[in-house]
Amino acid sequence: MKNCPVCNIKVGGNLDFCPLCQNELTGEQTEARCFFPPEIELRKKSTIYKVQLFSSVAAVIIGFILDFLIGIHLSVHWSIISAAGIIAAQIVIKRLLRKSAVLIDFIINITVWSVILLLLFSHYLNFMNFTFNYILPSICIALVCSLFGFFLFDKKGKVFPYLITVIVLSIAFPAFLILKGIKNILWDISLMTGLVSLAGLIIFRGSKLVNELHKRFHM
Repeated sequence: MKNCPVCNIKVGGNLDFCPLCQNELTGEQTEARCFFPPEIELRKKSTIYKVQLFSSVAAVIIGFILDFLIGIHLSVHWSIISAAGIIAAQIVIKRLLRKSAVLIDFIINITVWSVILLLLFSHYLNFMNFTFNYILPSICIALVCSLFGFFLFDKKGKVFPYLITVIVLSIAFPAFLILKGIKNILWDISLMTGLVSLAGLIIFRGSKLVNELHKRFHM
C-alpha cells in the first residue's frame, strides 16, 4: 500500500498522487480497493454538470428577454413558468449528485418544489380552484400517510420533524376552512388523516414529541 509523506496516510489502489494534497505517493502499489474516484472521472462529471447548468441559465435568460423585452408572451408569461421549472430541476439534480443526501430530505424537497410549480401553473393557466379543492388536499393526505409510514420504521429520527410539520398543516388549514364555513370532503379527509397520525405519534413517540416541542419552541 502506498504512503503520502505529507499527509501521513496510506492509500490503496493504483493512484500515483495523494487524493488530498496531490503529492506523489511512495511505496508499492497494491490491489486494494481504492476509495477515491479517479481524477478524470471527477473532472468529467464536473464538466457535464457545468455544461447543463450553463444551458439552463442561458435558457432562462433568453426566455425572459423574449418574453418581457421582445414581447413574445404566448398568452401568459411562459418564461416565469419555465424558469421555475428549470430552478426546481437544478435543485433536484444537485440533490441527486450529493451521495450523502438523506432520502426523506430529497422527498420533501421534491414535494415542496412540485407544489410551488403546481401553484404557479394553476395561477397562470386559470385552474386554481381545481388545484385548491382537489390536488392540494390529495398531496397533503398522501404526504401525511407516507411520512407516518416512514416514521414507524425510522430509527434515526430523521422523519420526526417533517411529520410534525405536515401534521400541523394538515390539521390547521382544514380547521380554518371549517371555521370559515367552507365545506370540502378532501380537506376533511386531510383533517382526519392528520388527527389519526397525531394520535399515532403520541402513542408511539409521546416522550420524543415533548422533547421535540421543547427543542423547537423552547416550551
